[in-house]
Amino acid sequence: MVHQRSLPTLLYLIAMTLHFLAVNHSFEREYGSTYDHRGRWILAAAVVVGGFAGIFTSMSEELLATLLGFNSGGVVINSMIMELPTEKEGRFWAFCLGAVGYSLLLLLI
Repeated sequence: MVHQRSLPTLLYLIAMTLHFLAVNHSFEREYGSTYDHRGRWILAAAVVVGGFAGIFTSMSEELLATLLGFNSGGVVINSMIMELPTEKEGRFWAFCLGAVGYSLLLLLI
């Protein structure tokens, strides 16, 4: 039997994967070989450590909701920085599409 939290967790995993791919591309373009040699591995290790922390610890629903809100706000801010850098270089419609898609995923959770 599928656990009732499986679908929301899967949707959140998809949203975070898409965000991390965009951030990875942005960091690679901005920081080059420094990011390729060290930064990428540090961030990958942080994801693994965070995953194990989530598996082996428990927290209240209120704390989980607060952390989810904090993380979601960070995703939106990072996306704004990546997609809307200046008036002439920004990709407003890409940002809007991503914001709507991310919002829909969060609503499904």
